[in-house]
Amino acid sequence: MAEAIKNVGVAGLIAGVIFGVIFGVIMLLFAGMTASVFQNMGVDIVGLFSILVVAVVILYPILAVVFFLIQSAILFISAKLFGGKGDFTTPTHLISLPYAALVSIDALLSIPGMIPFIGFFFFILSFLIPIYALSPLTTALKEAHDYGTIRAVLTWFAPFIAIMVLLVILIILLLSPLFHHSQQLLHNPLPYYPGYH
Repeated sequence: MAEAIKNVGVAGLIAGVIFGVIFGVIMLLFAGMTASVFQNMGVDIVGLFSILVVAVVILYPILAVVFFLIQSAILFISAKLFGGKGDFTTPTHLISLPYAALVSIDALLSIPGMIPFIGFFFFILSFLIPIYALSPLTTALKEAHDYGTIRAVLTWFAPFIAIMVLLVILIILLLSPLFHHSQQLLHNPLPYYPGYH
């Protein structure tokens, strides 16, 4: 387990540094354009952005490890539901290798992704690489839980579908008051007051 956390933590640190540098450059450009506004307010914009860059570099590896462990726990529970025989540690270690590579590659793709015109290609590529990563994930689940390809695919596909269904339900619940309010306005329009145009 420690090896898995180290793999993801190092990849998260690499990604954090890359994102921190990108964030820092963008913020310094922003600071240059708005320096007079912030100086009038008495805000040390360079100091503030420096703190934010350091926070990105520190928090990214921590969040990468936390999200990885949550993902691994979800996959472990799903694997058990599909008859998996493995423990938590073995698949976590096996999954950490492609996950760490994915975190690092995603960070590296974000650099050329900011270049006008060709950035769109790298943006699309950053969505395709995680799809490719499902292949080593499926292999790791098959080996760790001693079951076939169909169960391995269902192990990661079932939680994905469950999360998508929950997101749709959440969106519907969040948007239903807006829909209800718009229906009320259609049936009960605002009163007309003479003299107001």
